[in-house]
Amino acid sequence: MTPENPSFNVGGLIERTPGAFVEYLSGTHAAYDCFNRLEEHVVAINLRYAESEVAYASDKLRKLVTPKNGCVFAPAGADCREVSSAQTGETVFISYDPGKMLSQAQSVSNGSLRELCFASDLIDPAIGALAQEMRRYFLSGRVEGEAYMEHLVSCIELRLIASMTGRSMSVGRENERISKHEFDAARAAIEDRLEGPISVTDLALYSGMATTRFAKAFRNTAGISVYQYILDRRIARATNLLVSQSDSLADIAYACGFSSQAHMTTVFGKKLGVTPGQYRPDSTG
Repeated sequence: MTPENPSFNVGGLIERTPGAFVEYLSGTHAAYDCFNRLEEHVVAINLRYAESEVAYASDKLRKLVTPKNGCVFAPAGADCREVSSAQTGETVFISYDPGKMLSQAQSVSNGSLRELCFASDLIDPAIGALAQEMRRYFLSGRVEGEAYMEHLVSCIELRLIASMTGRSMSVGRENERISKHEFDAARAAIEDRLEGPISVTDLALYSGMATTRFAKAFRNTAGISVYQYILDRRIARATNLLVSQSDSLADIAYACGFSSQAHMTTVFGKKLGVTPGQYRPDSTG
């Protein structure tokens, strides 16, 4: 379940994905004193050095210094107050559905984990790099679409849980694959939904796996990520339509699930080295 109105919302750029709410805050912000009763798990990833004071499940404020790529994780179910002076910074906030994230964490810890605890000393360059990619996604007009953001959210969730549990996410599942029947069902679902947004969470239902576990097993089976597979199928359909149909480039882009003609053009340039117009034999469109 995606949080529709998360308890933590600071007025930045917003993207909703299945099971998560992502917000990017950039620039100089005014001083604030913010109190929230958290209904979701919230992770804040600072893309620059930041200072504030925080009180979690307590009335006592303590100084919180977060370096670049530093993360603060606050679990649902408690009061959280943050006080900050005016400063320039960049932060990505992700609000996760509590039940989904705890289920993921318990699967990693073999069911021994009962709760996720407040953590303010998490520094992970990989999470920082993923947050930087989220920043680029927001600032470039979100041309890759929701599936790409969902992919980034899942990757951060995996890294975050691994850091907090001290366990490798690949323990016992490094080479796990999905069955041929499940793989064929997922591929058929992708083809059926290629014109619109495709959720990795929905695809995972065909295997009965949690989203992040399915994504890893799919990669082990297909050799590429779910997001990359979907993108490749969009390109394949687009190239077929460019050769066989006289529809406009914009119509073909939407028919293949690209967010716009510009998105399709960007993908073609990166993957094929040509524009859709150049790929079309008669160069019309």
